[in-house]
Amino acid sequence: MGHALKKVIGVIAVQQGRELAEVANDIGVDMLAGSSLKAALDLNWDDPNQKNLALGII
Repeated sequence: MGHALKKVIGVIAVQQGRELAEVANDIGVDMLAGSSLKAALDLNWDDPNQKNLALGII
């Protein structure tokens, strides 16, 4: 899901002639501009509750 969201923001950025990071920052999803959404969220991915939290954030 993170990869797909990053692609969508990338398309928007290209259409606007801007950088992905700039668009992501403007819409409040800086975490999608990095190389890894999982790393940006910094959660315990072995914990089911933390996985559910991540889905809520995304």
